[in-house]
Amino acid sequence: MMNLTMKISLKVARIPGHSLESINIDTARRFYLDDIRSKEGYHDLGPGELVAKGVWPGAVIEVGYSEALEFLRLDAEWWLINSASATRLVILVQLMVDPFAIRIECWAMAPPPPPTGTGDTPIGFPSCVQLININANGVVTSTSSELHIPYSSLFNEPNENSQDVVFTNDELSSFALRMFNLMSR
Repeated sequence: MMNLTMKISLKVARIPGHSLESINIDTARRFYLDDIRSKEGYHDLGPGELVAKGVWPGAVIEVGYSEALEFLRLDAEWWLINSASATRLVILVQLMVDPFAIRIECWAMAPPPPPTGTGDTPIGFPSCVQLININANGVVTSTSSELHIPYSSLFNEPNENSQDVVFTNDELSSFALRMFNLMSR
């Protein structure tokens, strides 16, 4: 999966006003929630200055090789709910080997429902906002034509050059075929 995070870094560096140092990709940073449960994403992404302990990432990549998709989804919910809106996107990548396939789900907080008039403040809820499947032949089926990683999920402050990081279906297919090749060795 480092290949995916490297590709994200390269795409960020191509945004005017940014460089490879604009984005920070961390591994093995553990986040704690009141000693109840801790969580460590496969990679967490955020602004280049995001190195302080305890600063939640704007985006997290969670990878499962044999992990059930339901557990990955629980991880996405954990990040989105417990970060107090600091983590705005969780990318789930499930790798399957027999047959080779990759499933990518992007999770974010859905907007809250309209107020009911009962005085309760509605809150949003974690929701899958993009779904991409790539089969062993590299054929991509998706709920959208591309994988979009919103600029706002990587950076806390917009700028005049704000652009989403976008992976076309051709790029996703090439990425998957490369992963399948590595996994078959």
